[in-house]
Amino acid sequence: MFLDKPFHIVGLFLLLVVLALIHPIAGASAGSDNKKVLVLVDDHATTKTHSTFLDTIKRKGYDVTVSLATSDEVQLQDVETWLFDKLVVLGGQSKYGPGITARKQLEFFEAGHDLYVAVTPSAGSSTRALLGRLGADIEDSGSTVVDHFKYNAKIDEGGHTAVLTSIDDSLSGTFAPSTEQHDITCPGSIGFSISPEAYMTMGVLHGSPTAYSAQKDSTAAGTGKTALGGYNLKLAALVQGRNNARAAVLGSLDMLSNSLITSSKGNAGFAIDSLSWVFQERHVLHASAIRHRLVDGPWNPPLYRIKDDVQVFVDIEECNSSRCQPFDGKDVQVEFVMLDPYIRKTLTHLGNGTFTAQVKVPDVYGVFKW
Repeated sequence: MFLDKPFHIVGLFLLLVVLALIHPIAGASAGSDNKKVLVLVDDHATTKTHSTFLDTIKRKGYDVTVSLATSDEVQLQDVETWLFDKLVVLGGQSKYGPGITARKQLEFFEAGHDLYVAVTPSAGSSTRALLGRLGADIEDSGSTVVDHFKYNAKIDEGGHTAVLTSIDDSLSGTFAPSTEQHDITCPGSIGFSISPEAYMTMGVLHGSPTAYSAQKDSTAAGTGKTALGGYNLKLAALVQGRNNARAAVLGSLDMLSNSLITSSKGNAGFAIDSLSWVFQERHVLHASAIRHRLVDGPWNPPLYRIKDDVQVFVDIEECNSSRCQPFDGKDVQVEFVMLDPYIRKTLTHLGNGTFTAQVKVPDVYGVFKW
């Protein structure tokens, strides 16, 4: 609280904002003991055609439950207890059972759990609504991505829908170098755009300059109505929730198929790396030892006055597979917030993972938080 007269501050805490999506600050350790994973599929055939992908999850040590998305018996939540820690949706075209509805899946994410969704062009309306809440505006049902110049000729069936792409340069470091160096095949993709308001959603894979979205029955001739194209046409995205939950949105279910994971280094690497990121095994930041003071004054005083010059310090470490080291970043900011940020300032790295900034207390009545 900052008024003309000094009095005690209640609940002063630090809110850190990391601009780079690949480096969120989390409150739980990377690769923690949240080991129960529910996988929803549209049909039993998916468990066979995507068994390598499912085995990848199991090899990470997770307890995996696979269920039809239409099941009346499976539930995500029992009263107030979440029965699973992470959710994987493969397909998304079926009508969900009463205990695993799209609304319940969104609540699951909003409660701080991780979500991995790979869809087909026939994704149902409830799945599309769910992805819309995650910032991914999916193209019309039945649309598919076409690229007459950059496609995988080995598997394409003539419609040039087995498009090739690669990791976005802005996310360099999020994926293993071997993944970033190889093309990734996205057959039968439905494209999407990212909502301008979804600032925590980052496109990972996007169309080439010659890629576009068209209705499936006109892709071979390339005469379909184009809604999205080029860089604006996203094929995969990562989402970092401010509640520390993570999500992935993939516009191609087939890019995770056995045939591609076993034959394409790019697809195999993407499957492993994207799972590791979403399941919080990679690039997780931890903030600790948060402290503040008047410039050169005693630590954590009980009160401040308006227009005081205040220093704030925080230690940040980055964890990968439970191995942590001091974070060395240039894109961490601190906010001085009363409903909305009044001050937003980039923190200076002092070395060894310690960051600092100096702010002047606003001449505004109200309750502020770091």
